[in-house]
Amino acid sequence: SDGTAATPASTAGRLEAFCVEFALLQGDRQESYVGSEEHLFDVERLLSVAPEPIAAHLATFRDFVVSGAIDSETDPDSNLTENWPAEVQSAIESTQSFAEANC
Repeated sequence: SDGTAATPASTAGRLEAFCVEFALLQGDRQESYVGSEEHLFDVERLLSVAPEPIAAHLATFRDFVVSGAIDSETDPDSNLTENWPAEVQSAIESTQSFAEANC
């Protein structure tokens, strides 16, 4: 492939990879996971296989995780989604909706 256009097969493969990674991230985590290096690694891995329609949403979420705004030790409320900026909440909702519709 010359990289100029995705073939349906590569798009399907990317979607399948995304769905596998997304499924691995579902379920409860300890509060200390939110905003941690492990969390960032998981978000980066998901972003690396994200289909085009949601890549920007995942990048928004990744940038928020990287920003250091989540500090479970000094500010436990910072790891609560409802306390995150609206654009980050929207990015998460869009990613979840995409996964529900496509995975």
